Amino acid sequence: MNMFWHEIKSNYKSLLGWIAGILFFQLSGYSKFQGFKAAQGSSSINVIANSFPKPLLAIFGMSNLNIATLIGYFGILYIFFALIAAIYSGLLGANIVSKEERDKTSEFIYTKPVSRTSVLGAKFFAGLINILILFVIINLSSIVGVGITNSNNFTLTGQVTNLMWGILLIQTFFYCMGIMFASIFKSPKTPTVIIATVIVASYFISVLSELSTNLEWLKYLTPFQWFSAPSLINSGHVAYGYVIVVVILSTIFTGIGWYIFNKRDITVV
Repeated sequence: MNMFWHEIKSNYKSLLGWIAGILFFQLSGYSKFQGFKAAQGSSSINVIANSFPKPLLAIFGMSNLNIATLIGYFGILYIFFALIAAIYSGLLGANIVSKEERDKTSEFIYTKPVSRTSVLGAKFFAGLINILILFVIINLSSIVGVGITNSNNFTLTGQVTNLMWGILLIQTFFYCMGIMFASIFKSPKTPTVIIATVIVASYFISVLSELSTNLEWLKYLTPFQWFSAPSLINSGHVAYGYVIVVVILSTIFTGIGWYIFNKRDITVV
């Protein structure tokens, strides 16, 4: 339990920084929607957007969204919230396991009469609490932000919440993947580089899948397409098949990480 609270305390400053970034991004996004709509009129927004090159629309998450509507515009913000949350969660998973070797404190932690399983368990659940806090902040601030932007009308709350479940699943997926990489690679810096690269690559695979019908098969390779804004807005719920995929893969990632971490040599300096 002491290890659990130690991890919570050691990560809260970083968490606050990411929360501040999310809130700033939200305020900026809603104010731009109000200004743009007032200046151009709702009928002009889609006309202007459709004049953009298709790659640009895909990069900014504007493909297949009616951005003249508030929920359609929020779909653009959603993909960036998902990307930010994925990066935070992936890096957290990698760092929470490898930081003892990085900070040269592994001798202090792992020579205590506590099993590695207990240590890793405390770290794992402390990390889950952190990503849940970020998720709750994104969820609540999105509901409030959309409601206020919609002239204090909160009728879109259900649709916003549906989108938020996609973010939580993406967070969980990359968090568990980060833990696995941290257990596999002995160098404490390598897992963070790899998980960041995987997340960015996943995002660009998502973009590529929208550029051509010949590349549509790529959408099956990235969680950013499994829980894309257009699919969640149009269906009204996450795709249950992909939920199962995320649960299975996240369990596998965590299991591999747990097994390898308990077997490998820990660097003690």
